[in-house]
Amino acid sequence: MALVPALDLRPVSNDVAIPHVPANVEAEQALLGAILYDNAAFERLGDHLQARHFFEPFHQRLFAAIETHIRKGQLAEPILLAEQFSRDPAFEELGGVRYLADLVDRAPPAANAPDYANAIYDLALRRDLIRIGGEISTTAQQGDAELDARDQIEAAEQQLYQLAETGGVSSGFVSFADALQGAVAMAAEAQEALAQAGADNVIVHVAPLTEGAPQHGPYDVVIIQGAVGDVPEALLEQVKEGGRIACLFMDRGLGEVRVGYKRGGQVSWRPEFNAGAPVLRGFERHAEFQL
Repeated sequence: MALVPALDLRPVSNDVAIPHVPANVEAEQALLGAILYDNAAFERLGDHLQARHFFEPFHQRLFAAIETHIRKGQLAEPILLAEQFSRDPAFEELGGVRYLADLVDRAPPAANAPDYANAIYDLALRRDLIRIGGEISTTAQQGDAELDARDQIEAAEQQLYQLAETGGVSSGFVSFADALQGAVAMAAEAQEALAQAGADNVIVHVAPLTEGAPQHGPYDVVIIQGAVGDVPEALLEQVKEGGRIACLFMDRGLGEVRVGYKRGGQVSWRPEFNAGAPVLRGFERHAEFQL
């Protein structure tokens, strides 16, 4: 069987001009080949590496397909995967199943898989840092009527925080159907895990965070895991009389954790310590009239 050569990447257009895009396609090929040769190598990678961290788009789709097969307990090998990508133009352009066979033929030892994964992950973070830096520079130079300098700093902090925590930033629009399906699936998995652990007094509730879960309240304690500008009245109403609510308030990049105590139907807040985190969607501070 003839084997195709390594990838010859075509130029990639970017919004931000980058003299040299940090990427290592050979490392991506080596990692994919190692996993295809020995699926057990996938278990050595940990959970930090995801398909979006690959530079070559086809490698992103290939890694995602391999991950799906392995997590379902199925074999991930060239012949089975070739059928899945039979209508993928990039797959055909690269040589089809011959390209996958070439990856396997050149595969390094499975013991080296974590090193290749770490290199791919690090390069992906560097590409995101370059992109975020370009966006910060462009916004600062051009200005924005709706954002002052402090708002721009806060937006940049949120992007960097998300990158540090998850290894990625928002990838753009996700359909409501896909988002809802993912949330319901995660909730079902969490509820099953709790049941297996014997936690029969815990409920996983899927709903807009700003609405809470009034049908199960009121609550002795409410904790909002994330920053807020304002706390919706609907959540404050679900705190039991004599109960407490804790959350992180952010104001122009400065954060303060406060605990609210409900007495006589009113919540009074007491500051505890300083912290920082991105503001949750729907919890932004309401505009206030100023003279």
